[in-house]
Amino acid sequence: MILWRHLVADIQKVKHTAFLWAHLIAPLVGSGLFLAYISGRASKPLNTYSNFLEAIGVILPLVISILCGIVASQEEKAGKFQVLLGSSIRRETNYISKLLFLMLGNIFAILLAVLTFVLGMKYILHIPNIPYLVFFQGAGWLIGSSVILYIIYLWVSFTFGLGASSLLGGLGLLVSALMITGLGDGIWKYIPWAWGVRFADTIGVLQLGDFNSNIKSAVRVEFEQGQIIFILLTIILFVVSIVWFRKWEGKKFYE
Repeated sequence: MILWRHLVADIQKVKHTAFLWAHLIAPLVGSGLFLAYISGRASKPLNTYSNFLEAIGVILPLVISILCGIVASQEEKAGKFQVLLGSSIRRETNYISKLLFLMLGNIFAILLAVLTFVLGMKYILHIPNIPYLVFFQGAGWLIGSSVILYIIYLWVSFTFGLGASSLLGGLGLLVSALMITGLGDGIWKYIPWAWGVRFADTIGVLQLGDFNSNIKSAVRVEFEQGQIIFILLTIILFVVSIVWFRKWEGKKFYE
């Protein structure tokens, strides 16, 4: 109950236009542009699915880094983080509330983008046999895979500031884009910035791809290995971030 009240308070006090753009306008605009792009084009369901989900997955690191930086900047302006660290609520609750606030916005934005896209394909482009479930499964993997990115970028934002977080977000965007290519084969499982695009792609290959059983079997093995690493690293980093936040005094590295 305390966590819920704190989460609601976080939502109410954020009035930055970047949050409106990232969570409402950008998903609608992005989906509209993709609908215009595929209009009149003959494309296989797997290609349509992959192109759309990959675009979301590649841009996510940059968007997450900026939003985490904005949240950290607001807390710094509100008394050098002392509102966050000095309240009567346990530090862990404050920290988890920030993470949940950011991730709820992420869930809303990704689901809005996918919903807009699939409805646009059905009612505007009149495309038959749309694999709705596959699109939302891919969206689910994008959402789950981004949890560790929020943990990383929130730590960077609190410790180094918005500039450093945004810079790392740009690098994350580049890494995500490279991991879609052959450069990511075999190593993507160990790189959090690759998880979203690779997991989403794998769902498409397994359910929409016209490949032989040997290829699908190999892809499934990589997928299962990636899941184990994804779960373990996310849990470990979350616990480490909680321990760090308990000891953090609100100072940045250059102070």
